[in-house]
Amino acid sequence: MADKIERTLFVITGNRLADGRVVYLRGDQTWGSDFDAADQLDDAARRDELVAWAQREHKLVVTGIYAFDVGVTTSGARVLSARERLRAAGEVSVRRRLRVGVEA
Repeated sequence: MADKIERTLFVITGNRLADGRVVYLRGDQTWGSDFDAADQLDDAARRDELVAWAQREHKLVVTGIYAFDVGVTTSGARVLSARERLRAAGEVSVRRRLRVGVEA
């Protein structure tokens, strides 16, 4: 049985223009591909401010910027939507399945 979600946080994400990789906004307001290093926000107003700021200030670096929900359980943070789980883990599995960048 899955852990009960105690509260919901928000993470801001987008895709890096240089290579299309999924990136997450970190606490120092830079982007990184490691979900575990993403800034997890608990304030919806702050989330909206940061999304607007990132869309304005980083439009030449990251595209498709938006926030998504993360559930906090006793065992840690858990991405709630299937889409975000795929985005977080999909690049490697899709590349392997399509054999893109995989040595024979």
